[in-house]
Amino acid sequence: AKLSADGNIEIDIVKPNGTMQVQPDPVLSISASVKPFISFVWIGVVVLFAGFVVSTLRRLKESVI
Repeated sequence: AKLSADGNIEIDIVKPNGTMQVQPDPVLSISASVKPFISFVWIGVVVLFAGFVVSTLRRLKESVI
C-alpha cells in the first residue's frame, strides 16, 4: 500500500497464491423510476401550505384587533 502527501492511497490486493489482482474501475450507476402516486404527496404539500397561510392570516388579524 502506498500513501502520498496529496491524499492518494494505492492498495495492492495479492491473492494467497501470490498473484496480483487488478481492481476494476469504480462505476457510478443511477436509477430513475416513475412514482405513480407522487402527485398525492404534492397535493398534500399544497393543502398543508394553504392551511398554514390561512391560519397565519387569521392569527395576524386577531392580534391586530
